[in-house]
Amino acid sequence: MSVRGALVVLSLALVGFAPAPLPRKQSHRGPAGIAGTWEFARWEVGGMRHELQEKTFHLLLTANSFTFVERNGGGGSSTLIMRLDPSASPPSFTLRRAEDAWVAYVGSYRLQGSELTMIFDGGDDLAKRPTDFDTGRPTCKYVLRRVR
Repeated sequence: MSVRGALVVLSLALVGFAPAPLPRKQSHRGPAGIAGTWEFARWEVGGMRHELQEKTFHLLLTANSFTFVERNGGGGSSTLIMRLDPSASPPSFTLRRAEDAWVAYVGSYRLQGSELTMIFDGGDDLAKRPTDFDTGRPTCKYVLRRVR
Protein backbone atom coordinates (compact mmCIF):
# COMPACT_ATOMS: atom_id res chain seq x y z
CA MET A 1 0.00 0.00 0.00
CA SER A 2 1.31 3.41 -0.88
CA VAL A 3 1.78 6.22 1.64
CA ARG A 4 -1.13 8.08 0.05
CA GLY A 5 -3.40 5.02 0.38
CA ALA A 6 -2.37 4.53 3.99
CA LEU A 7 -3.18 8.20 4.78
CA VAL A 8 -6.63 7.86 3.19
CA VAL A 9 -7.39 4.71 5.22
CA LEU A 10 -6.07 6.35 8.41
CA SER A 11 -8.15 9.50 7.77
CA LEU A 12 -11.32 7.48 7.26
CA ALA A 13 -10.64 5.47 10.40
CA LEU A 14 -10.14 8.63 12.48
CA VAL A 15 -13.31 10.25 11.15
CA GLY A 16 -15.23 7.10 12.05
CA PHE A 17 -14.13 7.47 15.68
CA ALA A 18 -14.75 11.20 15.99
CA PRO A 19 -16.85 12.06 19.05
CA ALA A 20 -20.50 12.87 18.52
CA PRO A 21 -21.40 16.55 18.81
CA LEU A 22 -22.69 17.68 22.18
CA PRO A 23 -26.45 18.14 22.42
CA ARG A 24 -27.59 21.70 21.75
CA LYS A 25 -29.40 23.70 24.35
CA GLN A 26 -32.91 24.70 23.35
CA SER A 27 -32.29 28.35 22.59
CA HIS A 28 -35.74 28.61 21.00
CA ARG A 29 -37.32 28.60 24.47
CA GLY A 30 -36.50 32.25 25.01
CA PRO A 31 -38.08 35.37 23.57
CA ALA A 32 -36.78 34.86 20.03
CA GLY A 33 -38.18 31.32 19.92
CA ILE A 34 -41.74 32.26 20.79
CA ALA A 35 -41.90 35.55 18.89
CA GLY A 36 -44.43 35.49 16.08
CA THR A 37 -48.09 34.93 15.36
CA TRP A 38 -49.86 31.97 16.91
CA GLU A 39 -53.31 30.47 16.37
CA PHE A 40 -55.26 28.86 19.16
CA ALA A 41 -55.60 25.10 18.98
CA ARG A 42 -57.17 25.14 22.43
CA TRP A 43 -58.30 27.95 24.76
CA GLU A 44 -59.32 26.81 28.23
CA VAL A 45 -60.44 28.83 31.22
CA GLY A 46 -61.25 26.96 34.42
CA GLY A 47 -60.97 23.66 32.54
CA MET A 48 -63.67 24.65 30.04
CA ARG A 49 -62.92 25.03 26.34
CA HIS A 50 -63.79 28.33 24.62
CA GLU A 51 -64.05 27.52 20.92
CA LEU A 52 -65.43 30.94 19.96
CA GLN A 53 -62.25 32.64 21.24
CA GLU A 54 -60.13 30.02 19.43
CA LYS A 55 -61.78 31.04 16.16
CA THR A 56 -61.84 34.79 16.89
CA PHE A 57 -58.26 35.57 17.95
CA HIS A 58 -54.63 35.07 17.09
CA LEU A 59 -51.92 35.69 19.65
CA LEU A 60 -49.02 37.92 18.61
CA LEU A 61 -45.95 37.46 20.82
CA THR A 62 -42.80 39.56 20.89
CA ALA A 63 -39.89 39.53 23.32
CA ASN A 64 -41.95 41.61 25.75
CA SER A 65 -45.58 41.70 24.64
CA PHE A 66 -48.59 39.40 24.51
CA THR A 67 -51.29 40.69 22.13
CA PHE A 68 -54.68 39.25 21.26
CA VAL A 69 -55.50 40.19 17.64
CA GLU A 70 -58.86 39.69 15.96
CA ARG A 71 -58.55 37.22 13.09
CA ASN A 72 -61.27 38.74 10.93
CA GLY A 73 -59.23 41.87 10.33
CA GLY A 74 -61.50 43.99 12.50
CA GLY A 75 -58.42 45.62 13.95
CA GLY A 76 -59.30 44.98 17.57
CA SER A 77 -56.44 44.03 19.85
CA SER A 78 -55.48 43.93 23.50
CA THR A 79 -51.86 43.94 24.68
CA LEU A 80 -50.23 42.84 27.91
CA ILE A 81 -46.59 43.29 28.87
CA MET A 82 -44.86 39.92 29.10
CA ARG A 83 -41.63 38.98 30.87
CA LEU A 84 -40.10 35.59 30.12
CA ASP A 85 -37.63 33.58 32.16
CA PRO A 86 -36.44 30.72 29.94
CA SER A 87 -33.90 29.68 32.60
CA ALA A 88 -36.65 28.68 35.06
CA SER A 89 -37.78 25.07 35.16
CA PRO A 90 -40.20 24.95 33.47
CA PRO A 91 -39.70 28.30 31.70
CA SER A 92 -41.88 30.97 33.29
CA PHE A 93 -43.62 34.19 32.33
CA THR A 94 -45.50 37.08 33.88
CA LEU A 95 -48.17 39.28 32.33
CA ARG A 96 -49.36 42.74 33.30
CA ARG A 97 -51.32 45.54 31.73
CA ALA A 98 -49.26 48.50 30.53
CA GLU A 99 -51.11 50.91 32.78
CA ASP A 100 -50.50 48.76 35.89
CA ALA A 101 -47.26 48.45 37.81
CA TRP A 102 -48.16 45.06 39.27
CA VAL A 103 -48.11 41.62 37.70
CA ALA A 104 -51.57 40.24 37.00
CA TYR A 105 -50.75 36.68 35.85
CA VAL A 106 -47.96 34.17 36.43
CA GLY A 107 -47.39 31.03 34.43
CA SER A 108 -45.22 28.49 32.71
CA TYR A 109 -44.68 27.77 29.05
CA ARG A 110 -43.50 24.84 26.97
CA LEU A 111 -42.36 25.04 23.36
CA GLN A 112 -42.28 21.78 21.41
CA GLY A 113 -41.56 22.26 17.72
CA SER A 114 -44.29 24.53 16.35
CA GLU A 115 -46.60 24.07 19.37
CA LEU A 116 -46.54 26.42 22.36
CA THR A 117 -48.45 25.64 25.56
CA MET A 118 -48.97 28.37 28.13
CA ILE A 119 -50.55 27.71 31.54
CA PHE A 120 -51.20 30.51 33.99
CA ASP A 121 -53.11 31.76 37.00
CA GLY A 122 -53.96 35.18 38.36
CA GLY A 123 -51.50 36.55 40.88
CA ASP A 124 -48.00 37.91 41.16
CA ASP A 125 -46.06 35.15 42.95
CA LEU A 126 -43.96 33.18 40.45
CA ALA A 127 -43.31 30.53 43.11
CA LYS A 128 -47.04 29.70 42.99
CA ARG A 129 -47.32 29.56 39.19
CA PRO A 130 -48.74 26.40 37.61
CA THR A 131 -46.07 24.01 36.32
CA ASP A 132 -47.97 20.80 35.48
CA PHE A 133 -48.89 20.91 31.79
CA ASP A 134 -50.60 17.54 31.65
CA THR A 135 -52.70 16.93 34.77
CA GLY A 136 -52.62 20.31 36.50
CA ARG A 137 -55.60 22.64 36.75
CA PRO A 138 -54.40 26.12 35.83
CA THR A 139 -56.91 28.93 35.53
CA CYS A 140 -55.96 29.34 31.85
CA LYS A 141 -54.38 26.99 29.36
CA TYR A 142 -53.56 27.99 25.80
CA VAL A 143 -52.31 25.49 23.26
CA LEU A 144 -51.01 27.42 20.26
CA ARG A 145 -49.69 26.61 16.80
CA ARG A 146 -47.32 28.88 14.96
CA VAL A 147 -48.85 30.63 11.94
CA ARG A 148 -46.53 30.20 8.95
